[in-house]
Amino acid sequence: MKHLKKFNESRIDNLKDLCEANFAYLLDDGYELNYHATLPNYRSITLERKGRFFIWSEIKDYYLSFIKRIQNDYELSPMQKYSKGEKIVTNYIKVITQKNERTQSGFPSANSYEYYNVDGLEKADLDMVWSITIIVKI
Repeated sequence: MKHLKKFNESRIDNLKDLCEANFAYLLDDGYELNYHATLPNYRSITLERKGRFFIWSEIKDYYLSFIKRIQNDYELSPMQKYSKGEKIVTNYIKVITQKNERTQSGFPSANSYEYYNVDGLEKADLDMVWSITIIVKI
């Protein structure tokens, strides 16, 4: 068990190094990465811009390159969401975007959660993005 823990810690460190190396330019420009344990041996990785929306086209190439690189060493895990109390297994990448609607008082409406596979994300017509999250198996 002691050796398994060290192996997992090494995989987590390698994962963080890979993420930070791929997003170094974005991290210098005010983006941040957040890592969370979701289940044993799984970590979520969220890219966001410190409390602000960002424009997808400005980071698209960085993110798609990152996804292709991370798949060489890690398995992307499908996401789960719930609809009317029923669990639904969805695609691999969760994107929180701003809806292009306004409330009656003129403010932007609530955020929208969209799920994509890698090919779908390449073709996605996204504008204002709050965060992008993947889950990987360690």
